Amino acid sequence: MTLPLMKSQQKRTLLSSAVDCLYVLLSFKPRISMKVATRMKHTKPLIQAIGILSLFIIMSNQLCYGSSIQLNWNKPAAINYLTRRTSEWLTWPGAARGSGSACISCHTSMPLALALSTLYNASSGGNAEIAENSLVKNVKMRVQNWNTISSLKPVAIQCYYGDKQYSSLGTESVMNALVLVNYSRESANDTLSPVTKKSLEYLWQQEQPDGSWKWLNFGLSPWENNNIYYGTALAAMAVGMAGKNYYTQPDLKSKLFLMRQYLNIGYPQQRLHDKVVYMLASTWLPGLMNRTSKLALIQQLYTLQKPDGGWSLQDLGSTPATTAGWGGAGIYPSTSLSDGYATGLIVLTLKREGVSVNNPVLRKALLWLTSHENNGTWPANYINGSRDPHSMTGKFMRDAASAFAVMALNAR
Repeated sequence: MTLPLMKSQQKRTLLSSAVDCLYVLLSFKPRISMKVATRMKHTKPLIQAIGILSLFIIMSNQLCYGSSIQLNWNKPAAINYLTRRTSEWLTWPGAARGSGSACISCHTSMPLALALSTLYNASSGGNAEIAENSLVKNVKMRVQNWNTISSLKPVAIQCYYGDKQYSSLGTESVMNALVLVNYSRESANDTLSPVTKKSLEYLWQQEQPDGSWKWLNFGLSPWENNNIYYGTALAAMAVGMAGKNYYTQPDLKSKLFLMRQYLNIGYPQQRLHDKVVYMLASTWLPGLMNRTSKLALIQQLYTLQKPDGGWSLQDLGSTPATTAGWGGAGIYPSTSLSDGYATGLIVLTLKREGVSVNNPVLRKALLWLTSHENNGTWPANYINGSRDPHSMTGKFMRDAASAFAVMALNAR
């Protein structure tokens, strides 16, 4: 039987097809895998390798062939939600940090800035670009006044005080750089502006002797509850996004060594959430995660996919020592099994890692994202306590869920 030729948009290399189907095989065919391995127990290693590769190629044609998935979702509504939330955040008294600047947050302003940059082409009248520019302008103000902020004196442009002074500097230095580098990558043809270069300089100033970054701890998962590893992974992502011409500079060699060492050594003990963020960072910065670890993590994520096609943030709280994950205080809407943040983060990471959209697991997840968009927002999982989803603080998880869903759907 002659297999039909793949359409142009479905073409990929033989190796990519084999890897895609290895993922599928690991997820859906454990008995076949063991059976094949048993039968080949006494076969020479070379023949084993050829046989396994052939199986992957066959699986590629059987399981990975198909027309490209059509992603139909309401981009204008997503733009409206993200731009509205940008305005609300920047003018909210709780986010104020003096002199008209606002806090850059893990749940709202940082993901909004990253997501808005992917929506320019869908924006009518440039609303997405205008909103992102507002967030970037705020970050630039913080960076331009960094020497004053980092002096830790009671000044008009503030950071946190008390026991959170130093951790606030570490946190902000990373997120400032991430937002500005992403902005340069998306809107300035990968050219790093002077203020972006400064943000990276200030990021490195906050690196600790062990290669980590201090991180704010408010006891709030998934981003501010003993999340030094997560913050360091974001730092690696910012550096990787800055491009090869940046991260191969000789004067960064020792700093990068410490960062990579911290992340690689600490990886096995981390929460599943932080491992996913680390794998996402590794798609930008070389030398972070080996292939064996990636395959194992992808397999674990496949087994956690919900019947509806998405993932739940609660499951991402597990560690090798504690498999229970995070508790839950409700999800909005209450009828949803999965949530936009966990599903968006995982889909974005798998796409960046090179998993094909025709992979059955990823295809199912993408269909979940398109079918669970509601007026520009996605389901949010509340793991720290019950929240009114229509209140300012109740929208924080909705912001992250919607922003990461948008990034996942727009990722190539």
